[in-house]
Amino acid sequence: MFTLIVVILRVARRFREVGYENEDIKVIRLNADVNIERNLTARVWRRIKLPLELPIRVALYKRLEREAADVIIARKALVKKTYDGYRRTLSPMDSVRLPPPELVYVMPAFRSLIYSNLDAPLDQATCDNVGRQLPEHLLSVTISSIA
Repeated sequence: MFTLIVVILRVARRFREVGYENEDIKVIRLNADVNIERNLTARVWRRIKLPLELPIRVALYKRLEREAADVIIARKALVKKTYDGYRRTLSPMDSVRLPPPELVYVMPAFRSLIYSNLDAPLDQATCDNVGRQLPEHLLSVTISSIA
């Protein structure tokens, strides 16, 4: 039989193996998926990984926003400038229907620009290049919110 502490330690180890920090992993310690005494088989891991990873990622992004606030703010400003440029290409009626920039910050392509490789500089041209795919990204957000 597996004790609860063993399950929690094994789940934490699996997340450390994929690159998360203990500080971020600790947010799942009270999650129901972790607090069940069971063997952490590959099948169980596949089932619980995604639901547990979301709060860990949120904790990671919040931590980075505290620890590297200046870098994150500057990167969000670059992404917002790209988004504002796209918004200006639309009619006023279409522009009004766009989501707020905060939603764009969490889209995978822009999220990786904002929160990854913080030691490497990010320039406007890189954001603008990713921004060329904004119509497709926004359409996928719209479709997923309808479904």
